Amino acid sequence: MATSPVPRSIPVIRLRETDSTNAHARRLARVGKLAKSPVAFVAKSQTAGVGRFGRSWASPKGGLWITLAWPIPESDLQPTLDGLGLRIGVACLRVIQRIVAQGARRPIVKLKWPNDVLLAGHKVLGELTEIVHAPELAWAIVGVGINANFPRSAFPQELHDTATTLLEEIGHPVDLAALEHDLLAELAAALRARGLDRDTLAEAGEHLHGVGRDIALSMPDNSRITGTLMGLNEQGLAVLQTEAGTLVAPLGAAIML
Repeated sequence: MATSPVPRSIPVIRLRETDSTNAHARRLARVGKLAKSPVAFVAKSQTAGVGRFGRSWASPKGGLWITLAWPIPESDLQPTLDGLGLRIGVACLRVIQRIVAQGARRPIVKLKWPNDVLLAGHKVLGELTEIVHAPELAWAIVGVGINANFPRSAFPQELHDTATTLLEEIGHPVDLAALEHDLLAELAAALRARGLDRDTLAEAGEHLHGVGRDIALSMPDNSRITGTLMGLNEQGLAVLQTEAGTLVAPLGAAIML
């Protein structure tokens, strides 16, 4: 492992291979082995990457597999969590938008509520935030996987229709170091903020995937609800029109592809 400086003085611990950067950070946080300051973990590959609702996440070499562990005093936990999911989603959206803006090909970038990013309708970035309670403080464990410098053929067959990579969509490799620095700066800003400001909410709504179309919403208990996506409410929650009426998606739900 090696440590290198990154924006905002966040150290990065580099791992050749791990089961999951989120799991690695979570284990250290639970036993009090993290200093009381932010730290990031980056792996060249993951053997057991995990996405939302415990789904596996394919993590070939050439991607950016990163977790930012962010300490939060228990007294400040609720203000930090208020709107955090969408703040992180918009942070990730901005990072991918900047990458796409540098290329000759410019596929459409969308936010799949609450915090995944799509390129040309396919998933290119996934995010998972966990809260770990440790002695004296809590930790936000923010894991981001970006499918970057490998072809779509590197995915398992079952992902070929839903996932894509930056290489596939913009036609050339990206600078992973620059991508990492940009992402960490955006995530840090999202974690320092509180609530949802109007600009963040408007940006999320402008780039929201599936508005006006029938979508499936995966609920925290793994059940699914279908309906027409109407947009976001003032709290940044997805609003669906279903056969039973208007539904505001609860925290922990997510739109399916």
